[in-house]
Amino acid sequence: TMGVVLFGSALFFAEGAEECLDPNACFESIPHSMWWAIITVTTVGYGDMTPRTGVGRFIASIAVICGVIMLGLPISVLSSNFNEKYAEVKKLEEALIEQERLRRGDVKLAAFRGKSALSHRLADTMKKNPH
Repeated sequence: TMGVVLFGSALFFAEGAEECLDPNACFESIPHSMWWAIITVTTVGYGDMTPRTGVGRFIASIAVICGVIMLGLPISVLSSNFNEKYAEVKKLEEALIEQERLRRGDVKLAAFRGKSALSHRLADTMKKNPH
């Protein structure tokens, strides 16, 4: 991304003139510095390369802050969308439960009506035939 190129280049120019004691931890080229920027911005931080100058440390601090912000912003959007979808699913689930409850109530009512009709027919039959 653009941040990796900018931070890698800035750190290379800030640290490039500084004498390095460990050749594996030097910012010897812009692509090499971009490796550091990727690891820093994604908050992995292997620690294999660290800036030694004040300007380099300032650039590193800004890179870390930008990385945390870059990774943190999408999470709030994702959680907001998740909450909206979850609320929709809960409403649908409640509606289905209510529909099932009403269906069961209709079955019970129909059974009650059937029993009521049967008892009326039985009462009519008893009136016609007292024996």
